[in-house]
Amino acid sequence: MTRAQYVEYYTKKSQDQDFEFDQIRSELESQNLPEQEVDLIIRLVDNAIQHRAISKTNKNRSRELTAVGTILTLIGAGITLGSLFGILDLGGSIIITFGPLGAGATLLGAGRITSRR
Repeated sequence: MTRAQYVEYYTKKSQDQDFEFDQIRSELESQNLPEQEVDLIIRLVDNAIQHRAISKTNKNRSRELTAVGTILTLIGAGITLGSLFGILDLGGSIIITFGPLGAGATLLGAGRITSRR
């Protein structure tokens, strides 16, 4: 097997519940690979596992930012439009909610940008 095949194999194998990271070294050493090659493969597998975990975390964060941004924007728009069209009785006053609208739009944009990374 090539180095890339080992990395791919052990990265997929790491998703199993029975997998223990120490198994990699013992399996590679049983195949009579040089010590430097074993160390390099283990390092590459570790990097791949960490990269996958970070990517998953970033996806969750982008969803959260998008959801909170959408909610804030809708609340701000609802209050502004409600006061503008007289749905909210404010005695002739109009409320324009720049804070929730701006914060919501910013979080919504941040969530979209984060999801593209």
